Amino acid sequence: MLQLFQIYRENPEKAITLFKEGASMDWTLPIAEIYRNTGVNFDFSEQTIKNISEFIINIIEDLN
Repeated sequence: MLQLFQIYRENPEKAITLFKEGASMDWTLPIAEIYRNTGVNFDFSEQTIKNISEFIINIIEDLN
């Protein structure tokens, strides 16, 4: 869900809307579909992890 946080940092209203859409989905659906409707990818590829790691590092650096 860090991807959703990334969306929130760029556009809070969009992230809240996406969260509500995902939260209102039928929980019997595949998790990848629920994530997709929440605006994020159920993806643990090296590139995805790298992108989100860089995002978190930037946030930490901004706090310092």
